[in-house]
Amino acid sequence: MIVRSIFYFKSFYNFSSSYLINFLALIAGLRLEAGSFGEFLITTYGTEKMKQFNRLSRNKSRPWKEVFGLTLEQLEAKWLEAVKLGSRDKEGKISTLVTLVRNDPNTACFSAQNLAEKK
Repeated sequence: MIVRSIFYFKSFYNFSSSYLINFLALIAGLRLEAGSFGEFLITTYGTEKMKQFNRLSRNKSRPWKEVFGLTLEQLEAKWLEAVKLGSRDKEGKISTLVTLVRNDPNTACFSAQNLAEKK
């Protein structure tokens, strides 16, 4: 949906194609980052903690410390450390995803799923 919106607005504004490609790569990167943090929380603390966090978040501000025992800043620091340790393995995957987005943003997710299924 966001991709369609960008191309719709491109017809009204003079965006270059390279600008759009870089913007879409940024969005893909942000999604990867959010997914990475969520994956870290699930892997480290388990699905039950995530369910508890989601339940408690409905009625109050994000209860990071109450559920995980750490502040958001502390969780972020632990996540970044885990990312640094695992980044060597993921650099190739991220590069592949960026290439897929640059080649065709409309099919990047589908193409990435196909690659994952082949492994």
